[in-house]
Amino acid sequence: MTGVWGYWVDTASTSTASDTWMYWNTSGTASTTDIWQTWTTHTAGADSTITYVPWVEWNVKYEETAKQRRARLKQEREQRAEWERRRIAAEERDAQLRAEQEAAVATAEKLLREHLAEEQVAEYDRLKAFLVKAQSGRTYRIKKGWAGNVELLNDEGQPIMRFCIHPRESVPEQDNMLAQKFLLENDEESFERIANKTPIGVR
Repeated sequence: MTGVWGYWVDTASTSTASDTWMYWNTSGTASTTDIWQTWTTHTAGADSTITYVPWVEWNVKYEETAKQRRARLKQEREQRAEWERRRIAAEERDAQLRAEQEAAVATAEKLLREHLAEEQVAEYDRLKAFLVKAQSGRTYRIKKGWAGNVELLNDEGQPIMRFCIHPRESVPEQDNMLAQKFLLENDEESFERIANKTPIGVR
């Protein structure tokens, strides 16, 4: 045999062993040292042609030098500092965005109320919706929302048609409601031409 691989892939023909499995799992005769024993110990055994990697050496814990340890700890500190910096920056961006959105909503709410009649303000405070009378004489209800929030009412005050119309850009709902109000009051024809319409069944 010329080495571990020879024992592994060949069937032994000597009088001292019958097969590869015997070499792998058992101690051989005086002329052969068990492969597993040879692999896992620091002794080459009787068969000096076997090349092995001692199990102890294979599994020994890597011991870093003091310099390597200092470099590793420094890198870990820098990574933690960078993660913390990014976390704080993200929180600050989120807080700033929320503050800007809240300010925009407050401004839009004030503007909407300034353009509502007293009765409409009362309806808005009570129902988060208000009625709008178009030049055609038809009555619409604008509800707080962004899409599908405008309804055409019949003479009994029941909704018979729902409209979806809003600005291309994202704006506060109150700005959307005010734009819908202005369009219904001043250009009902354009409102109905542009909006998506969905009939509502009346019970």
